[in-house]
Amino acid sequence: MRFTRHTWHDRLRDVWLFEGCTDRELDVVGRLTTEVWRPDNWVLTIQDAPGDECFVVLDGEAVAVRDGVALGTLQPGTIFGEMALLDGRPRVATVWSLTTMKLLAMSRREFDALLHAGIPAVNRRIAEAVATRLRDVDERVVTQATGRTPVGLP
Repeated sequence: MRFTRHTWHDRLRDVWLFEGCTDRELDVVGRLTTEVWRPDNWVLTIQDAPGDECFVVLDGEAVAVRDGVALGTLQPGTIFGEMALLDGRPRVATVWSLTTMKLLAMSRREFDALLHAGIPAVNRRIAEAVATRLRDVDERVVTQATGRTPVGLP
């Protein structure tokens, strides 16, 4: 299927990461990403391997696993693989597709260009995604250490 600029913008706006972007900003996103398809049961990232690209899920579903423990399901709008690009360290999880997937892929160079493209909405959303993962890990550590589910502060 061939997308026009207008339908491509609408498609990107349906993705949580890009929903607040202007048309000009979406043009930048379009230049810095490559749409890829992957079949079900396809390994997308491998834990402890170097990371040289990240992905945004457009369609389909994947699972992230670390040390044999499922961390969660990745659905449309989710970005993954960005942590290895941000800190240069190995991948923290293995991710594989549960269904046929349509993804936007960005190399390290493209991801860096996106971060420096002056699109505050995208930068904030990426920071939110990383912060959410950090909070999830913190909750798991507390639960594991105490056997109790953390309770919010008053």
